[in-house]
Amino acid sequence: FADLKTYNWAPDAKPSSGDPVIDTDTLLDQRVREAVERELASKGYKKETIRQPDFWVAYHISVRSRAEMSLLDPFYGYYGWGGWGMGGYYPGPYASGYMREYDEGTLTLDFTNPANHKLIWRGTGRDYMNLDDSPQEKARYIERSVRAMLKKFPPVSG
Repeated sequence: FADLKTYNWAPDAKPSSGDPVIDTDTLLDQRVREAVERELASKGYKKETIRQPDFWVAYHISVRSRAEMSLLDPFYGYYGWGGWGMGGYYPGPYASGYMREYDEGTLTLDFTNPANHKLIWRGTGRDYMNLDDSPQEKARYIERSVRAMLKKFPPVSG
């Protein structure tokens, strides 16, 4: 990794989530590219647009629906029938709880060798996302995810 000094976006570096809402979001594409370029510049990498760079950058985004269920504490939550007996309070069989559904976004960065197109590094970040969030909130998610991923690049030997 010590020989890597320059980068550019891979010629086919377009969002490819399979979701038309994401794949056609030019503002999302711009934000991802700006965040990656800013982080790489802070690490001393230069964007090379004339000659072949040392590595290409591409990204992929996927979104999947997730569900999380939480049960309330048996003493404080509603449990159906239950009560006090000789051994103390005993809970009933019907615990209360709630289910939360949300979208989880995954951003994957791929750095490849332009000569042979082989992957040289991959970073992946996941975060809660809501397609209805404000543009500022979306930008914060992207910045946070890219910063966390690129904190691990270049990998340290040993």
